[in-house]
Amino acid sequence: MKTLEKEIEVVVNDLLENGVSAEEVKRAQDRAIIASVYEQDSQQALANLYGSFLVTGATIEEIQTMNDRLKRVTPDDVMKVARKYLKKSAAVTGYLRPEVKQDAAPSQDAQQ
Repeated sequence: MKTLEKEIEVVVNDLLENGVSAEEVKRAQDRAIIASVYEQDSQQALANLYGSFLVTGATIEEIQTMNDRLKRVTPDDVMKVARKYLKKSAAVTGYLRPEVKQDAAPSQDAQQ
């Protein structure tokens, strides 16, 4: 796990030092817009999209203009957000481990 943490740190540091290119932003925009268009082909996916946005305070207008707003994102916008949120001092690591079953007798607290 420590190796994974170090690799993530390397990638984040590279992003913060070297930024993102206009081509990378364009590819991400294209993928997100394509996914959004395909999502509109499914009534269930469309209902999930509207429901998840509306329940978190978005408006119908914000949902309907999402792709247009996404197209306006620049590499500088991405870097402003990266610098704001990708700080080592704010990093948190969690380890998910399988539950260990114990065959021991129940404790006295559990018996009461």
